[in-house]
Amino acid sequence: MNLIQMNVPNPARVGDLKTLLLGEEETARALKLSGQKPGPVTGFMSFDEELGGFLCFGVHTLLAAPGAGKTSLALQIAAQCGAPCLYVTSEMRRGELLRRLIARETRTFFGAAPGR
Repeated sequence: MNLIQMNVPNPARVGDLKTLLLGEEETARALKLSGQKPGPVTGFMSFDEELGGFLCFGVHTLLAAPGAGKTSLALQIAAQCGAPCLYVTSEMRRGELLRRLIARETRTFFGAAPGR
């Protein structure tokens, strides 16, 4: 049986990760000292301040009551943060999401979709 089959960490891989993480941290600190943001910003100043000034790269989840504006907030942040975004929903049909994107881009209020 080899090390991979035994789920024993490969020291070379762990060392590579350590170097990568330390490099990212060093870059983030240098950017912060120069007044630049080490990650994308939401565009909402008070929200960015609460997040530490920027969004960390990775997966972000919004949780709130129905009708609280999660989709609107997520789509607004995705549109103005300047980073690639993937929006995933399990409760909205594609047509409704497309309608919201069109409404946002054209600055048109469509109201709720029929039957909602």
